This record gives sequence, structure tokens and C-alpha cells, in this order.
Amino acid sequence: MNSGIRIGSCLLLAACLCSKLVGETSAQDLRAGAGNPLTPPAVASSQLPSSLEEIEARLVKAETQLRTVRAAQGDPPTAEATADERSERDRLYMQWAIALDSQARSFRRLKERRRLNEEHVSEAQNWHGFSETPPYSVVDRLLNDIEEQQLKLDSDQIVLSISTGGISRGSALLEDARRSLRLVQDEIDALSQADPRHAWLLRLAQTRVQAHEATIQASDLERLVILEALTGQRDYLAFLSRKLALARGQTHFTQADFEAGQVRIRALKDQAQQELHAAILADADLVRAFAVARENLQQAQTNSTPTAPLRDLRTAFAAAKARSETSQFKVELLRNLLLLGDYAQTLWQDRFWAAQDHSLSELRNKRAFYHESLGTLDPWKDFFSQNLSAAAAEALRQGVAAGDANLSAVEHDSATQIQAALEERAMLYQRGLASLALIENANRRLISEIIEKESRVSFAGRLRLVADTTISVTKSIWNSELYVAEDSILSDGRKISIARSITVGKVIIALIILVAGLVVARLGYEMAKRSTLGWLKFEERTATLFGQTMGTVLALIALFVAMAAVRIPWTVFAFVGGALAIGVGFGAQTLINNFISGLILLFERSIRVGDIVEVDEQRGKIARIGIRNSLLQRGDGIEILVPNSRFLEKYVVNWTLSNTLVRYSITVGVAYGSPTRKVAELMAQVAAGHQAVLLHPAPTVLFEEFGDNALQFTLNFWMHLSENVDGGTVRSELRHGLNAAFEQAGIVLAFPQRDVHLDVTQPLEIKVLNPTPAVAPVTRDHGSAGQDAQPPPGAGAL
Repeated sequence: MNSGIRIGSCLLLAACLCSKLVGETSAQDLRAGAGNPLTPPAVASSQLPSSLEEIEARLVKAETQLRTVRAAQGDPPTAEATADERSERDRLYMQWAIALDSQARSFRRLKERRRLNEEHVSEAQNWHGFSETPPYSVVDRLLNDIEEQQLKLDSDQIVLSISTGGISRGSALLEDARRSLRLVQDEIDALSQADPRHAWLLRLAQTRVQAHEATIQASDLERLVILEALTGQRDYLAFLSRKLALARGQTHFTQADFEAGQVRIRALKDQAQQELHAAILADADLVRAFAVARENLQQAQTNSTPTAPLRDLRTAFAAAKARSETSQFKVELLRNLLLLGDYAQTLWQDRFWAAQDHSLSELRNKRAFYHESLGTLDPWKDFFSQNLSAAAAEALRQGVAAGDANLSAVEHDSATQIQAALEERAMLYQRGLASLALIENANRRLISEIIEKESRVSFAGRLRLVADTTISVTKSIWNSELYVAEDSILSDGRKISIARSITVGKVIIALIILVAGLVVARLGYEMAKRSTLGWLKFEERTATLFGQTMGTVLALIALFVAMAAVRIPWTVFAFVGGALAIGVGFGAQTLINNFISGLILLFERSIRVGDIVEVDEQRGKIARIGIRNSLLQRGDGIEILVPNSRFLEKYVVNWTLSNTLVRYSITVGVAYGSPTRKVAELMAQVAAGHQAVLLHPAPTVLFEEFGDNALQFTLNFWMHLSENVDGGTVRSELRHGLNAAFEQAGIVLAFPQRDVHLDVTQPLEIKVLNPTPAVAPVTRDHGSAGQDAQPPPGAGAL
């Protein structure tokens, strides 16, 4: 019925276009008619017959008018008509007949539509649910019915829009035709006696109006029939939807339903396989026939006297080529249909899978997969559609060519064969489109079932989705490749390269193992140091070196274990070295320099823990030697971190490199006239009496020089440097002892002195500079008023 509606609408549209060609409608009138497309014309019925008898009466009337118009269409026009007017009259009668035929068909469709609506209403009223649990195939059957009804509904919507547009366009043309009729009537009224020419123009104008009125009536009648059909279709579609919802609530996708579907799909695949086998055999014969036709054509083109006309051989070659190409396409199509059968089998399996209980993440992953699969079908649909149109058009052209009377028997037979091959090819393209439509329909049906399943997932299931998503993202990051390293193994004496990926997870595991190993190395360092100090009674510096060696060994072992645990090849360091060569050369050269310097200090032992050194004008005791820097503890308690490279690049004074003996000096100045021997003896006695001063070598006192203010003596003494003995403290105590001994012996310590000598060979001249002036009385002369008295010369001088 829908195809009939479409054909009728197309005919009405063609009639409107024909009338538009012969009319003289202005653009302004057309725009006025298109402004309100839903408004029915004045001649439209605006209502449908209510009973079957009225429909029959209207149908008989339309058929009677149609016979009358067709009879009048054959009447010859008068001699007063021009050629264009005769052509217009023929087109108007054709339009009139098409409109009346469309009205008759609309009444027939109305009868059929009302009968179908009554059946649907009766079905809905008499259905009271399923008497027993329906099989799952009921769901598919209802889905097919719903899709069929929805397709009809969509098609009727399109036809309704076409009919509404036809009414709009026809209204504009009818208004123009009526205007033309009024003009002709005015001209006839102005005449005293009507002539045959004006009588002809009047009949033509009346025919034009009647044709447009019939066209508008047909479009409006079709519009009303479609509106009534849409109402019934929507009601029936709602009933099917309720029935489907009830069926889904009662049915379950059982194993038996799944196996029955598998059997149907396998049967279709077996049928396609048998068809493919037959097509392959037929294709082999057609390929041989095509090769023979090509060989005959080539021989005829090379021979001067061909055995058959060259034109016939060319057409035979074209026919063989068309049949061979169609056969090859059929083989390829059947092979692809077998693949679609496998895909349909997978779809059916996943429909059975979706009927079971699954997590929300699994359902969404499955839905995403089939959404992506739908996208892959679109290019194939375009391919089949375009080639179907091309094959159908070419088949039509070949059909027209085959009807040429000038063709020879061979050419006619070849054209017929080419037409048959192209028609078969068009059918194959149509078959491919239908198969894709079935697969797409099943795909969308599965997606809708998965979406419905997702809507029923509990809150706990949605929380599980969040956890699964988090785990999935974490796994994705964990397994992200940072680098692919080339590793090599020996197999049967041959070196085989193997690519090993360096992922984020491997790096994290390796770092965890390495950090744990470094912690163990640190503990090993402490334990080794304490063990050597407590059990073996080593010196602290020796124990520190032993502990650092143990810690380094444990750290290297941790590195080896970390690399082996995650199977990271050592060749990765070639990449690391190459990638970081510039950074190491410029940014990390100081770090590496200090690291290497620390290793040199540890194993060379030129500077050890406990040594007293001076570097960069800083003096103190080495408290720790690290990998990158060392800790220098000054006498005032301040700790200084000194880079290890400074001990190798600068002049370093190590007070305790080979032994702990250190010589100190104290300088003392005594007054002139003091007994020098006595002074030296007292200084030696005081130094020898201190417990920190060594007697071997013995202290020595040197009379250095005659100074400006004192006699200079220097006391040199030796002592052992240790943590409990401070050189500054010892020297301070010796100075106290020297001061007490000198006081007891009456020896005066010198202090700075200055003598001032005056030359008294001549009297001293004494002058007072800038004296304070004496206050003198001020006298004023009446004759010199306003002038102050000046002091006498020399006033204030001594």
C-alpha cells in the first residue's frame, strides 16, 4: 500500500509540475501560495466519508469522471486553437485524469485502511496477555512487527509532507487559473457577439481551472487518508510496544532459544556455502568463455580477413566480460555473506551473553564494541547503494540499446546478455544491502538490550564500575611503554635479538626494590660499623670505611636484583646514557665529580674520618666522608659540608695524615733589661710541666730578636692531637703559667712604649691662636652716629 501511495504522490507532483510549465503564475503568487501549506483550498473536501456506502459512492463518482475526462481527451481540438494551446489542453486533460485516478485510489486505500484499523482494534481488545510463558522468539517477532510499523509510519510521514506541499503549490496555480478565466469572461462580456476563438479560450481556461481543482482535491484527499492511517498506525504501534514490554518481562533467553538460533544461522550459512560452491563452478566456465571471446577478438584484430565481423566479436567480448565480472562479484559477495554469517553467529552469542548477569563495565565495553561495529557497516552500505544505482542505470541503458532495430542478431543477443548480467549484478547489490540491513538491525537490537540491561544495574554494580574504571586506568598507566630495549640471547650458538618493553610498572617495581635495597644497605653500613668497633676493636676511621664498603656492595646487589626482577636488560643504560649524555655532561658533571672524588677519598685514605684538616681557610675535624660531600666540624661546633672535589682540587692541610704530632708556638715579649737566660729557663719549665706537652721531643725556647718595645722569645712544643685535647686550650693554659712564673720572678712583660725628645737649644716661642676678644666700652660720637668704635690695633694680643 505504501508503494501505491508513493506512486500516486509522484504522479500528482508530476501533474502539478506540468501545469506549472503551461501556466503563467508569477513568483509573488507562488510565494503567497507557499506561505500557508497546511491550509486546504476552498475546493478541498476537508473531510472523509464516514461510512462504507459513502466511500463506494465517492469512488464510483471519481471513476465516472475519470472515464468522461479520458473520453473528452480524445476529442480533436477546434481549428481556432494554436499549437501551444493544443499541447496545453492535452497536458491539462492528462493532469485531470491523473488527479481523478489518484482520488479513486485514495478511496480504495481508505477502505483498506479502515478494515486494517478495525482488525488492529479488535486484536488489541481481544488480547489479554500471554496464556503461558512465551518463547524468546516472540520478542524478536514483536520487534520485527514494531520496526515494520515504524517504517510504514515514517513513509506515510514523508508522503504527508509531499501531499501538503502539493496542496500549497496547486493552490497558487489554481488562483492563477481562476484569474485567467475571469479575464477571458470579461473579454467575452465586452464583445457584442462571441466568436469561436474566444469560445475556445473560455473552454481552455475552464479546463485549466477544473484540472487544478481536481489536483488539489486529490492531494487533500490523500492527506486526509494518510492522517487517518497515521492515527491507526500509532495506536497499533503503542499496542505492540505494550505487548513487547510484557513479553520481555515474562520471557527468558534460555539455552534452548540460543541453540535454536544457532541452528537457523548455521542453516543459512550452509545454504550460502552451497550457493558459493555452485557460483565458483559457474565462474570457472564464464572465465573460460571470456578468455575465448578475448582470444577471438585479438585474432580478428590481427588478421586481415577475420572469420566473423569485428563488430559482432566486440559485442560478444563485451557480453562475456559483463557475465564474467558479474560472476566474480557474485563469488566475492557470497564469501562476504559467509563472513556476515559468522558475525551474525557472534551477535547471537552476545545476545545470549547479554541475557545473563554481568557487571556494568562489561556491559558498557560490549556496547562500545558494537557501536564501533555499526560504524564499520556504513562504508559498505554506501558502496552497495552507489553500485546498485550505477548497475540499474546501466541495465536500463542496455535495455534501451537492445531494442534498437538496427542491431544484428549477435549484437542484439549480446546486448540482452549484458542487460541480464547488469540486472543480476543489481540484484546482488540489493542482496548485499539487505544482508547489511539485517546485520545492522540485529546489531542495534543487541545494543538496545544491553542498554536496557544497564538500566537495571544496582547501585553496588555502579560502584563496581567506578572501581573497575579506576583499575583499568591504573593498568593502562602501569603498562604504558616508556622505552623498548633490545636484548640478546644465545640459541644454538646464534645471537638472537629480543625486544623488551620498559613500562611504568617495571620502573616503579625496580625503584621499590632499589629503595628497599638502599635501606638494607644503610642498615648494613650501621651494623658493619658497630660490629667492627665493638667486636674487632677497629679504629673508628677503619670501621667507617668497612661499613661504607659493605653498604656500597649491598646497594649494587639491590640494583642487580631490581633489574633482574622486572627483566630490564642492561642495554637500557645505553639509551639512558645517550639520552642523558648532554645533561650529565653539563648539568650533572659536578655531582659525578663529587661522587668520584668521594670514592677516591674512601679508598685512597688521604683524608679519613677524625683527621684535622684545613681547607678553604676552614679548619676542623672530619666527622663523616659521604658519597657527595664530607662533614667538617670546626672547633666552635659549626658543621660545614665540603664537596669531596674540594679536597682533591685545593691545597689541603691534614694535621693528622701520618701521625698526630703537632708543634705549636707561643711568642712572648719581655721588657728590656730582663735576664734572657732566666726567661728562657722559666718558659721551658712551664711548658715541660704541662701534661699535654710532650717531653720527647722536648720543648725549645728561642730568643728571636730585639724588638721595638720588647725582647722577643718563642716557645715551641709538641703535643698529640686527639678528640680530648685542644691545641688552643693548651696554649691558653701555658700562657697563664708563663704569666704567673714571670710575676713570681719579677720579670716584666713588655708593652708598647713611645719616647718624646725636645730640642732646647733655642727659646720656645709660645703663641695663642684664635684668642677670645675682650669686651670694650662702646663710645658714640654725635657726629658719627650709626658707626661702631673699632678696637685699637693689637687689642687682645699677648
